[in-house]
Amino acid sequence: MKKLAEYLSIDETVKLLRTNAGGLGVREFAVVKNLDYIFSPVEVYPLAPKVMGPLDDIAAVAMDMDGTSTTTEPLALNSLEYMVRRFTGRVTKEEWPGLDHEKDYPFIIGSSNFRHTEFLVRRYEQDVKPNALRQAFFETVVWTLSNMQDKGRIKDITQNAVNCGLRPLLDDSDFKKLVDSKMITDENVAENATPFVAKYGERFRTSNFNALVAACLDIYYTRYHTILKRIEAGEGDSLSKELLGSGSRHLIEPMPGFAIYM
Repeated sequence: MKKLAEYLSIDETVKLLRTNAGGLGVREFAVVKNLDYIFSPVEVYPLAPKVMGPLDDIAAVAMDMDGTSTTTEPLALNSLEYMVRRFTGRVTKEEWPGLDHEKDYPFIIGSSNFRHTEFLVRRYEQDVKPNALRQAFFETVVWTLSNMQDKGRIKDITQNAVNCGLRPLLDDSDFKKLVDSKMITDENVAENATPFVAKYGERFRTSNFNALVAACLDIYYTRYHTILKRIEAGEGDSLSKELLGSGSRHLIEPMPGFAIYM
């Protein structure tokens, strides 16, 4: 691969990018300053050509949901805190008050789910309880394979289960029968997963930090999708009271001004 350039100033970078991107119709770039602790001081993004005039041929507008058209931050933060509680075994407020607004929140808002999980696993790694993590991961595998329709999510958790030494679990006929029944809920998942923990638990391992992060990320996603499924089932108001302490707010709401935008 040919190296274009390095150690350029912002102006030089934009000039070079404009020359190379001109054939695509790019005429403008956005220069975004990074946070102080990020190595590259800025990011430079090409902007799509402006669309002028009436948009007569537009049939619909599709866009990312999380944090763009809807407020999913309370749901994400609850799921991240749940994840930490599960892999540390500290499930009550008395055992652990929860995520710290000053030490945790600045690093788990505004980036990717992977980066948020990576930060929390690194911060609380010394508190990981192997038995608690193992139980939570088995429950995650059982619930996801029984409930999720997303092929990407199923592929990811299947691969992570194999990476954690659980190929025999996935091949177990009783396990397949259980997940194929589609009868697993967040209320009964623990009792249904526990027999398989007893049978295959000793095989479970996270061989390195990345494997640990991947397993914890699966726990996060399961909590996230469990709540979405309950909202879909009409439990939104009760969940808002349970997780936010108020029935007047919703875990997922349109962003301010979104109706006007649409």
